[in-house]
Amino acid sequence: MDKEIEIDFVHICENVIVAKNGNLSVINIFKEIITDKLPFIFAQMFVVISVKGDEGEYPVNIKIEKKDKTEMVIDFKPIPQMKIPSGTMATGRFFARFSPMMFKSFGFYNIGISVGKKHKKIDFEVKKVKTIVE
Repeated sequence: MDKEIEIDFVHICENVIVAKNGNLSVINIFKEIITDKLPFIFAQMFVVISVKGDEGEYPVNIKIEKKDKTEMVIDFKPIPQMKIPSGTMATGRFFARFSPMMFKSFGFYNIGISVGKKHKKIDFEVKKVKTIVE
């Protein structure tokens, strides 16, 4: 029988702090990056994943690309794999730090997450700052 897992959430943020008890503090979750020029270099960006399901180790893949597929930013297959501890519908958490991150064009990007055989995508936008002309 296949193991059952479900991707609970995926966030992109500016920082992650891990407490002594293993809890995560996810700092400044965002859905857009606003800049006045390109290429834009983001000092650091984190992708945080939470998965519920059966105990085990699961391969993870994080792919960040332009939504229209014209720009691949990163294709990341981390080692070690994500671990879910024992327990009924236990939770495993994983985060990856990308530093620096360069975006070459304005527009919509997506982050594709694969954990085991489950997949999820979230979108964000790189926008040009609006200037006020007086």
